Amino acid sequence: MSETTPHPLLPYLHDTVGGNLRSLVSYDRTDATVHYVREDVRASYTEEELAAIVGDVRLEGVGKPYQEGLYEHGPLVCSVRCFERGVEFQFVQSDTQGTVVALERGVFPDVDSFVEACRERLPAEV
Repeated sequence: MSETTPHPLLPYLHDTVGGNLRSLVSYDRTDATVHYVREDVRASYTEEELAAIVGDVRLEGVGKPYQEGLYEHGPLVCSVRCFERGVEFQFVQSDTQGTVVALERGVFPDVDSFVEACRERLPAEV
């Protein structure tokens, strides 16, 4: 896995979300490049854990053609995953290429409030 290579999206993210940017990683069929990881976030992961995360996000790209054929929504352009402390946007460029942007929760209050409002209304786990 390569580290800290410039990416054209990085200046926009720094301008738009500032210190709320957790990481920016791109991948293709053979490699992944870490373009940015905030220091506190980097300290939370081992190299093995980072490799496992990249492997996981690659699965989204592999499933792109299948998902596009399954749903009547047009091309898959981005998947969003919300966690307690972070939100990940995966821009699936092809079945072998993508870019993942991780942000702190709270950057987009409307999204966070929508997610939490829906979660509050879900039935309890059985």
